[in-house]
Amino acid sequence: PPAYSHSYAPPLLYGTPGLSTSPSLASSSARQPSSLHAHAQPHPPPHGHGHRHPRGVSRSNPGGGEEADPSLVLNLAAVVDGRDARSSLMVRNIPNKYTQKMLLEEFALAGHGPERMDFFYLPIDFKNRCNRGYAFVNFVECADIGPFHEQYNDQPWKNFNSDKICAITYARIQGKASMLKRFENSALMEKDDEYRPLVFVSHGPRKGEREQFSSTGAGVGHDEKHRAEAPAATPATPAFAAAATMASATASAASA
Repeated sequence: PPAYSHSYAPPLLYGTPGLSTSPSLASSSARQPSSLHAHAQPHPPPHGHGHRHPRGVSRSNPGGGEEADPSLVLNLAAVVDGRDARSSLMVRNIPNKYTQKMLLEEFALAGHGPERMDFFYLPIDFKNRCNRGYAFVNFVECADIGPFHEQYNDQPWKNFNSDKICAITYARIQGKASMLKRFENSALMEKDDEYRPLVFVSHGPRKGEREQFSSTGAGVGHDEKHRAEAPAATPATPAFAAAATMASATASAASA
């Protein structure tokens, strides 16, 4: 596949192990919300960097732990030529000190913010307030998976002194609407905002703005209805707004 520049800026995050519209993974959709975390226990980091996986292909056993489902392995060449149109990813081996806000802002500053991702979820342990080592993202455009995968997969995390190596696979459940459906009437939606999935407007003039998402399932099916009705959005925090602005400026400069 072609090499991607970090300034690559095509059109417009959340994936969960267990979310998929792929026929081979359709049985996953009958699981309960807890299935989003199936096969998602943190894995020990690989020893050393001498055995990197072939460029453009995610590890089948991210982090060196139990073997992952082969159907979830991401092949970048298949994304580039359109053979694989899945849009939801699972990002593994995340240092536990990251908060949801910190990780999303890092992605946004690198050009992978809400203008490209419309669902983002970093599960947090309620007791110790640390993340569980993995996150889920959904891309509005499958083409944007390439630059994200190229920049993060099989790479160390730069913002923390950690030996963890990022590993990216597909999520089992695919698509923003399917992910949102998982959280309908979930007790998680009664928790503070830092624990809840973040949803963003996928299309139109408000693209990238925070979208309302409550325990009653607000926001579900928005992709199908965005042309018929204006989406509800909430103001972004100052810090996040600054990150999104910088990401947009980078995208404009790259396309100039």
